Amino acid sequence: MSILHPDDASEIWRIGGPDGLSPDLIDDFAAPTPGVVTWRVGGEGQHWPAYHPSEADPVGGYREHRRRIVFDLPDQPARQYVLAIDYFTICPRLPQLEVRIGGETGRALLKPKPSRSGEVLVHAGLHSAIYSEGSVEILIPARLLRRGENVVELVCRDEAEVLRVDNRAAVERLDRMANGAGIHYRRLRLLSQASADQPGMPAGLPLRLVTVVPTVLYRRDASGELSCRCHVDIELRDGCQATPLLLSLKDAASERTVSLELPAMNFGHRRLTFDLWDGTGDVSYELRTRDARSAPLATGSFRRRRKWRVYVAAHAHTDIGYTHRQWEVAERNAWNVDTALARIAAAPDEPFAYHFDAAWVLAEYLPSREAVTREMLMAAVASGRIGFAATYADLLTHASGLEDLIRNLEPADDLLRPHGLRAELAAAVDVASLTGALPDVLAGAGVRYLVHANNQDRGPLRLNGDLHLLSPFRWRGVAGGEVLTWLSRMYSELRKVCGSPPTLASAERGMALWLDEFERDEYAPDSVLLYGQEADNTDLDPQPEAFVRTWNETYAFPRLVVADPAAFFTDVETRFGDELPEITGDGGAYWEDGVGASFAATALARTAQATLPAAERLEALAVVHGQGLAYPKERFDQAWRELLLFDEHTWGAYCSATDPEALITREQWDVKRGFAEGAERWSRRLLQAAVAQHALSWTAEDREVAVFNPNSWAFGGPVVVETARGERAVDEHGVPVPARVLDRG
Repeated sequence: MSILHPDDASEIWRIGGPDGLSPDLIDDFAAPTPGVVTWRVGGEGQHWPAYHPSEADPVGGYREHRRRIVFDLPDQPARQYVLAIDYFTICPRLPQLEVRIGGETGRALLKPKPSRSGEVLVHAGLHSAIYSEGSVEILIPARLLRRGENVVELVCRDEAEVLRVDNRAAVERLDRMANGAGIHYRRLRLLSQASADQPGMPAGLPLRLVTVVPTVLYRRDASGELSCRCHVDIELRDGCQATPLLLSLKDAASERTVSLELPAMNFGHRRLTFDLWDGTGDVSYELRTRDARSAPLATGSFRRRRKWRVYVAAHAHTDIGYTHRQWEVAERNAWNVDTALARIAAAPDEPFAYHFDAAWVLAEYLPSREAVTREMLMAAVASGRIGFAATYADLLTHASGLEDLIRNLEPADDLLRPHGLRAELAAAVDVASLTGALPDVLAGAGVRYLVHANNQDRGPLRLNGDLHLLSPFRWRGVAGGEVLTWLSRMYSELRKVCGSPPTLASAERGMALWLDEFERDEYAPDSVLLYGQEADNTDLDPQPEAFVRTWNETYAFPRLVVADPAAFFTDVETRFGDELPEITGDGGAYWEDGVGASFAATALARTAQATLPAAERLEALAVVHGQGLAYPKERFDQAWRELLLFDEHTWGAYCSATDPEALITREQWDVKRGFAEGAERWSRRLLQAAVAQHALSWTAEDREVAVFNPNSWAFGGPVVVETARGERAVDEHGVPVPARVLDRG
């Protein structure tokens, strides 16, 4: 609630601007400005670090960072003063803000809400699972200011357990959106105002505002009784002595009183915490001092938060290339399969699930492991402990042909069906744009669910449009096919919501910020999907597994449900299927610019896309009409897999743009280009073989030219052939065919 009135307030100084894009601010999130930074109001050529880390920030060195504003007041202070700060956060570890002025220290409570502005003000925000913003106002008593020079000092305080990672190389490998602990400033202002009182506040305690806020955290006590953690947030106009308080609470079934203690404060905000019994409906409250004759300090009502079930599964995104050479990526993913199998074997009764977003991993793994290991893997798939997406590779779906999209679902089925298994879940991870034909293709193959985890670089249309807020939704394709879809803001979300490394202290705050997006009447389920754990092609880290166990031992809700993502879809479809929205449309091709940047290789792939279906039709007809012929499925499968691996979304090494001549850049592109070349070679070979089978089945006394139309419709045009000197082409009646010479050799 703002206390500022434009006609009543005057601005003394300002840093930044309301949109956060002021030249005053520098984006130093990747490398925070260390130590003390001083801004002198009226000075020239100054820059204010937009990011302010707390002592829990590893890149900030796990230490305190002070920000100071020095300013002059020409007259003796006599009015009300307000320090107003606009900020946003993309990290789970939200701090509070310590304010020091005039030799006294106060505290500001930061309570951001999910951003609805559509503005992503720092690049890292495109990769975050949390993007929340807020404004905080701290009343500064006039007694703390003086005529002449004054100093406001700000410190972000975490004040909770920190799991330190002191190895610098290890810190740099952590996800910055997940290990950050601090806030981004948009605007800081000091204002003076004639009065900052809120109407209706009683005399006595210098209260400006009291709010009671339920959290998402529920616990069970030793007797099994469930309670919800709640906060009483108090904002003061001035200092106060320690004051005992009584909070009376009442719902439709019960009524209780809680004793609280407001400590002595100089100024600012204070949060008091209590546990509320479980129940339903609205809860009314009344806060007063323990003097029974005192008038209420605050009254109001609130509703308990949902008891959330959060589905999680260990997952590392599969980039076929990018971080490492393609075949090293294959073995790194195979190593994760081995690690997951070893984890299951060591603790078969513990909850554990691992999800692979590409069946390519399965296709590469099986030939490289002995029979007993392959059997263990299939048993883990059957039990739901290890899951593979129905999609062979994570494709650029607009660069792919329609037949490519269909063929992309065959390898997983070929590998799983002999074991009585099939994949119900498709995954599109990293790629931010999908074709509107995809639901039809998936539905036609019996795939019911789709996880779409966005990377919003180069066009954050999904993020700015808040389309993810409709999840889970039924996505209907252009031909009427339907797939139940979850659109994530990002992947690696376990870390980006619960911290990296994840801890209780990080997750308590991060989970509240993330779940705020779903705490809406329009969101029907009480289940959500927290998609992914690791980044691209990284090792399976066992530490988050211990965190999940500790969390569920500590809190009853949100309950972390370890399962393959398909289990989430089954849950919401079973319990909330009739309440889920339906959308139609196409996701655009704006993320597929790499295809145009490699025109020569793309042209080969386009040729293969057109030629392979033609070869298949002619080969099928040859087998139907010939004697003793067999359809060479393995050869066609090989051709399609080459083409699919070119369609796959990874387009060069991570350093392709910055170091195009690096060995890893050149070698990865050699392999990528080789997929297009291989697909085109296979397509020509298979087409020529199919044509020859037809031609050789006929008998003719003379040389002949056979022209085949592999399409299901008639068309005409020129045919180019090579003939010997003096030869002329005639039709079956001996009539010369119209022809002209293009070249002589």
